[in-house]
Amino acid sequence: MIRSFLLRFSLALVGMLLLCGTAYIGFGWVAWRHGEWLRPFFKDQTPENIRYYYQGVAIALFPGDMDGDGAMDGLEILWGTKLRVPESHDITIQRLDHPEFDAFDLRSHSTSFQSGTNAPYEFFLPRINQRLRVRGEVKFDGYREPLPRGFQVRVTARPHWLLALPGGKLQDSALIVPVTHEGRSGIVDFEIQPTEGAFASTESPTEISIDNPVTGMHLSNVEAKCLWPQPNLVLTTEDVPLNHAPVYVRDEGNPRVYRLQWPSAPLSAEAILVEAALDEDGAEWFPLSFYSVTDTVCFVVQHLWHSESPALGLKFRATPVRYSPEAGAVP
Repeated sequence: MIRSFLLRFSLALVGMLLLCGTAYIGFGWVAWRHGEWLRPFFKDQTPENIRYYYQGVAIALFPGDMDGDGAMDGLEILWGTKLRVPESHDITIQRLDHPEFDAFDLRSHSTSFQSGTNAPYEFFLPRINQRLRVRGEVKFDGYREPLPRGFQVRVTARPHWLLALPGGKLQDSALIVPVTHEGRSGIVDFEIQPTEGAFASTESPTEISIDNPVTGMHLSNVEAKCLWPQPNLVLTTEDVPLNHAPVYVRDEGNPRVYRLQWPSAPLSAEAILVEAALDEDGAEWFPLSFYSVTDTVCFVVQHLWHSESPALGLKFRATPVRYSPEAGAVP
């Protein structure tokens, strides 16, 4: 009697577990493949959050990385990609050192921190014989995904360029960089430094390659232009009323217009680099735009989207630069 009861109870329990497991997996499949179907039924818990939850379950069950491409096996099973084929994913490294302000050169009338003819932010701009930190986030097919423990990338030095881990010893050979974890992000962090033999051109930057040392797959390029700076020019800055700007500026985001003026550049200069930083001690400088050596004036607009405080204003500097060593350069 008791044995028969226990047998029936066990079978019912197994059946219930199988039913719950099937429903759990089925719901996860629907959330993963057809998340838009669930959107009308969820307000606080979005389908994206549900997908992240199931990703965590898959990663916990299959935390390895058979092909060494950086995509954990649990994710590859969910994605339906091949566990032993590293070419299944488009893995890139996205630059992270974004400025804490929104400003652009009115000449281009588009944000200088995106690509553009006069927007140098798309390149790293180290001064000659000076270290510059490079930080990037690893993305899979454009998305932020967790990485297996111990994942590394390899950075290959170019002639006359040195590499190092942050604060580490500089070397002229390939550098293995461990990928650290910040939340769901995988972060690549290292330093570059051009030496006297390095040079750049106005058209093309130096490309420092980043690849996967296990698979040999190319991941990304660090595009850099080394600069031979000359002494900064004396710069005068004044605020300009919005209706006196040389071009129309939309009255959105509490815009503030600056007029910058500097004296003529030395004849040995090839360009003038204008940079901006928050108007506070120790603020990091970011490039705004390159100007011709014949330019002496520019207008910059800053948007204060989150505050109207004047403490969020900017300071500027104008530096004549060369792309190769010549008389007047200051290494």
